[in-house]
Amino acid sequence: MRLPILMYHYVRPLNQRLSAKHKALDLNEFIRQLRILSQEHYFISGTSVRSLTFDGSTNSKRPVWLTFDDGYLDHFQYVLPELVSHGAVGSFFIPTKAIFERTLLDVNKVHILLSANVTTNQLIEHMREIFDANSGDSATGSSFNELRSKYGVSNSLNDPNTRFIKTLLQQALPNKIRQIIIRGLFDEHIQREESAFVDEMYMTPDQVKQLHSYGMNIGSHGHEHSRYEFMSVESQKRDLEISLNYLRSVGIEDAFSVMCYPHGSFNRSAKSLVSDFGCEVAVSVKSAIADLRSKDVDWLELPRIDTKDFDKFINGEFD
Repeated sequence: MRLPILMYHYVRPLNQRLSAKHKALDLNEFIRQLRILSQEHYFISGTSVRSLTFDGSTNSKRPVWLTFDDGYLDHFQYVLPELVSHGAVGSFFIPTKAIFERTLLDVNKVHILLSANVTTNQLIEHMREIFDANSGDSATGSSFNELRSKYGVSNSLNDPNTRFIKTLLQQALPNKIRQIIIRGLFDEHIQREESAFVDEMYMTPDQVKQLHSYGMNIGSHGHEHSRYEFMSVESQKRDLEISLNYLRSVGIEDAFSVMCYPHGSFNRSAKSLVSDFGCEVAVSVKSAIADLRSKDVDWLELPRIDTKDFDKFINGEFD
């Protein structure tokens, strides 16, 4: 059995975007996708995935699994009502630091900066100034130009400038200088405190609990939304423990049966740890349809389909 796992992030009416530059799925497009999917598919949650190949179902429709990352308020305000209306379910992956400690995640700070009234070239030049003023070359072992040459390469989602900014501010720089640069960029280009965005961007713990009460699967997305592949085993374990404790505090006892690696980042130790915590299924950001027919299927590394490829998938053009 092949299982399409669809991946969503921001889902909102386009007039509710941070700006015209903000990459979000229009709510009307999400509704269209639900209508199309409901014609030939039935919706499952992550807790049902492991039983799919053994349930002997004669259902003429095929399963599809909807996943929603990052704990956005969008998922409660806009996604939940539509799922209920269409008789659908899905899995929601919660970064607990943002939800329970009301802290703006670095990934969202970058989204806000990229949506601001400033060009990517201007952001990069300001990044260079802060990098040089704080001995970034000594901290990283590379000059700013070397980093730009290495990471300023386009991919299917981002142009070279955007990918460079995202990579440096989410991954490539040591934490201390990364925080200095982000703070400097916010002070210059964003006229609001970071904390002012939190209530507009994320669900509350009570809303997460309400999602669960509607039959939605709630899974961990880590605590700090950090890249596990760059963390020590001790840090990985601590991050997972904090995440699990927060989710259990609102009554989600099966919070670790299904997980999504933050940024799709993991390594062997991370996979071993999530298994030790009782995780049965984990998803990545690898782009493909999950093939559950193989006896060697890796349940802790299932691929997904980004919503940008929805029509390609529906038209049978997605491998």
